[in-house]
Amino acid sequence: MTQLAFVIRFIYYATLTEPWYVLPCEALNGITFAVTWSVCCTYASTIAPQGSAATVQSVLDSLHWGLGSGCGALIGGIIYERVGSVNLFYLSALLSAISMIIAFLAALTTNGHTTNSSIILKHMKSLSREKDHNYGIEIRSSKGCTSSPMFTEISLSDSDNEIS
Repeated sequence: MTQLAFVIRFIYYATLTEPWYVLPCEALNGITFAVTWSVCCTYASTIAPQGSAATVQSVLDSLHWGLGSGCGALIGGIIYERVGSVNLFYLSALLSAISMIIAFLAALTTNGHTTNSSIILKHMKSLSREKDHNYGIEIRSSKGCTSSPMFTEISLSDSDNEIS
């Protein structure tokens, strides 16, 4: 769904005629950024080995904001210089559409199999049904990195299980 919002945003940007018309489209940024980033962090935490969720999320953060932003700015700048902004946004829409199709096909291949996200959803639903149980939230920081949210792990725990 967020990839569709990216496609819509990029096509909208490519067809703009007045700079102020960009403002209504920026409402989609809440969908494309916030939802995408929260899903990425949740998935990184889900696939992380026990006790290493913060490390895996740090790697994700570094790849996205470091490598991804750096390469994106460099390659995007080269494409912008060669084909212009309009064609760059159309190309971005095309790449987002291809990414959306690949994600859809990947989701179809897991049909009938239990995925990590379905396990999490089932466990969260079972937790919400237990009204008399007291759950706690614990926030742990890696040694020497207490000021950085990148190295913080938040977990919901009960007396029997821990969900990171």
